[in-house]
Amino acid sequence: MERPERVKDLFDHITESGSLDEDEARCLFRQIVKTTLALHDAGIVHRDIKDENILVDAESRDIRLIDFGSGTFLHDGVYNDFEGEETEAQSSSSSSLSSSFIYSEQLKG
Repeated sequence: MERPERVKDLFDHITESGSLDEDEARCLFRQIVKTTLALHDAGIVHRDIKDENILVDAESRDIRLIDFGSGTFLHDGVYNDFEGEETEAQSSSSSSLSSSFIYSEQLKG
């Protein structure tokens, strides 16, 4: 899946704009937490949330969580496996995670 033109990862966003003001940092962090909680509610663990895997839309400031290659499904016990795979789309009947974009708005329900 191609990256939309008007987004950049959070690392580049911070590097290019300097430090974030408190309001923008709060807005972005709130979205990251909501997205992570929604993933957990859906039974998914990302396991590689970092600034390079968070895309920020330049206009709306909405975030997108990407790269589920280290992801897996929630379960009791030790996590020592990877369910993620490099695919462009995910069927709802698929048993493996996709590296496609997850929009925080889509996870609201």
